[in-house]
Formats: sequence, C-alpha cells, structure tokens
Amino acid sequence: MKIKIAGLALLVLVGATLGYAQYYPYSYHASTPGEGYARGMADVIRSRGQAAYMDSAAAVNMTVADRNALHNQLVRTKTFFEMRRVNREARAAENPQKPRSKEYWIRLAQEGKPRRLSPGELNTVTGVVAWPTVLQGGAYAKDRAVVQQLFAKRAATSVLSLEEREEVDHAIQRMTKRFNSQIRAIPTDLFVASQQFLKSLAYEVRFPAA
Repeated sequence: MKIKIAGLALLVLVGATLGYAQYYPYSYHASTPGEGYARGMADVIRSRGQAAYMDSAAAVNMTVADRNALHNQLVRTKTFFEMRRVNREARAAENPQKPRSKEYWIRLAQEGKPRRLSPGELNTVTGVVAWPTVLQGGAYAKDRAVVQQLFAKRAATSVLSLEEREEVDHAIQRMTKRFNSQIRAIPTDLFVASQQFLKSLAYEVRFPAA
C-alpha cells in the first residue's frame, strides 16, 4: 500500500514539472557555467549591435534634417530677393515720370573721368579761361587770378611744372569747396555745369597746351 502511494506521488510531481515547462517555455536555465557564459556574451553582442544600428539611424536622420533645413533657408532667401525685385519694379511702374533730385544729378556729374575743355572755355593760344557766371563773383577772385595766371603761362611755355600744377589744383579745390557750400542757392543745371567745369579745369592742367 505504501509503495502505491509513493508511486502516485512521483507521478504527480513529474506531471507538475512537465506542466510548468509547457506554460513557461523560457524558464530554461543553463545546465553548465560555460553554456551560461556563452549565452550571456551573445546577449551582450546582440545589445551592442542594436545600439550601433540605432546610432547609425539617428545620424542619418540628423543629416537629412540638416539638409532639409539648408534647403528651406535657401528657398526663403530666394523668395525674399524675388519679392524685393517685384516690389521695386512695381514702384517704378507706378512712378515712371518721377523727377530726379538735385543730389542725383550732382552724383552723376561726379562720376566718370572729366572731359577736356573746349576752345570756347579755354583759349589754347592765350590761356584765357571763360569762367561760368556763378564763378565770376568776388568770393572766387583770388583763386581765379591764380588759375588764370598759370594757364596763361601754360599757353606760353606749353607745360607747367609739378609745383605749378599743384598750385592750380589747390586753387580749384578751394573754389570747389566754397562753391559746394552754396548748393541750395544755385539752380541745379548751373550747379552741375559749373562743377563739371571746375573738374575739367583741374584735369586740363595735366596736359600740355595744344
């Protein structure tokens, strides 16, 4: 009777063990230290591989994001300049006959190389200078006399020395400075013509008399 009871208990224990294994298939443990070490190393290697993959994917995503950001910035910049161009053309179309300011004509007169004076403005035989009306005032008399004397000498000797050319330049610079201070009191066309004349006079002294 005792033997039967012991056998029955053994069957119950075996069945319980098999049932636990059936419902918990991953509860298996290594039977040796070597197998456990191998499984542990495999888990470490697998974890490192997954980490490397995730780092690589993150780097790719950052590169794509940077490229998209640069593209968007380029598009915004092009759009800004295109809108500014359209706006400028629209304003010009609305004001096609807008008059130029005095400052515009003055700046235009200051650009480029001065022209040579004509014989009617500077007599090549006598060296007499035909001064514009606005430069014939008493405020310019002293400097006019210096310039006239040296241009008369130039007509007689063909060329002036370096010191004499510098003296002409200094006299014309003083006249120009005094003349520019009267910009608001002189009509635009006379101001521009007189300023060009002074520039041409300073330019002319660098050449020998014809």
